[in-house]
Amino acid sequence: MYKYYSPIDDAIIFFTTKVNKTMTVADLSRTLHKNHPSLEKKLERVIKPALELEKKLASSIKSIESDYDFLFRLDQNADGAADHLYNPAWLMFSFCSGRGEFSSDLSTAIKNLHSLPQHQRDVLFLSYLRDLKVFDDVSMIPRVSAEECGQLIETIRGLNMDSHVRTRLIELYVNFDEYVSRLGEILKPAVEIIENNEAIYGEALRKNEETVDTLGGLRGVLKQKYNFIMKNDIADRLHLCVLIPNNASMRDDINDNIDAFFGVNVLELGDLVFSGRENQKLSTMFKMLSDETRLEILHCICKKPMYGLELAEQFSISAPTISYHMRKLGMGGFTESYFDSGRTYYRANVDNIKRFIRSFEEFLSSEPDKQ
Repeated sequence: MYKYYSPIDDAIIFFTTKVNKTMTVADLSRTLHKNHPSLEKKLERVIKPALELEKKLASSIKSIESDYDFLFRLDQNADGAADHLYNPAWLMFSFCSGRGEFSSDLSTAIKNLHSLPQHQRDVLFLSYLRDLKVFDDVSMIPRVSAEECGQLIETIRGLNMDSHVRTRLIELYVNFDEYVSRLGEILKPAVEIIENNEAIYGEALRKNEETVDTLGGLRGVLKQKYNFIMKNDIADRLHLCVLIPNNASMRDDINDNIDAFFGVNVLELGDLVFSGRENQKLSTMFKMLSDETRLEILHCICKKPMYGLELAEQFSISAPTISYHMRKLGMGGFTESYFDSGRTYYRANVDNIKRFIRSFEEFLSSEPDKQ
């Protein structure tokens, strides 16, 4: 199996999509074909492996039992967002940064989780709570040591969060080993289907692994393709997933180690949809700059890097609103972010801004009939 790939991740994605009725690969395929009919054959080639894998899983695994909702239902964070990485299944099996082991083998992963020291379990849950943004500030997150552990239930009870999420996390924490075993039983048939169909998606995975190596590892991919800078790549983990071909997500633990999850075809799909459409690219990027506040934020961080709360105070707007604007600017390549001392800092990506300006100048000077 490939260096950065884990069948466990895609198995969790399959069940999470099924339980929450979120966008499947088939849904994405229909949308892309509808919006870009001229690219039908090229789109089919890019997305075909993920679509075939999803079909095989769906035809073999049809029943949903009562405890699936507990394990795979998504939790909303304090901003009201339900990211694809927020549920007990992800918490237990796919957040591996800083833990010193990474196994794509399900039985080994179960064994590692059963033997996880209490201190590391506490870190795992606190990191999840941090991602749900239930702490008003990172300084509020308890720093647990090997000697001071097992007190997390009281911390969870005292947090201002959805009561259903709180109850579920306490139940998961108290009966951690039992839920690890149960989740392993659920994932096993899906993992076996994925492993037995390696030929379907092997080429896509190999191509992406070569990309990772060419760009100098995980740090290179994040810097070159996603404008995201990692301070330290020693304890960070990259996960390549087939069943989220249009998505990239990152999750950091309380020690600022990062798990980065990427759909294997996200880069190729983006390049394909925008191929030969420089006017569409520029139009999209101008829309990202069309908000006055967003433009002022970019102007501000051109002077110096700033973190989210600092920007919120500067512009007298909420932290979730800042997060929204930074996502837009990041998608356009105008900004890049990095972790430092438990905070996410944002700074202007000057090289990309200059490249955007050059592209606009070249577009205006080109012959209209070539566009």
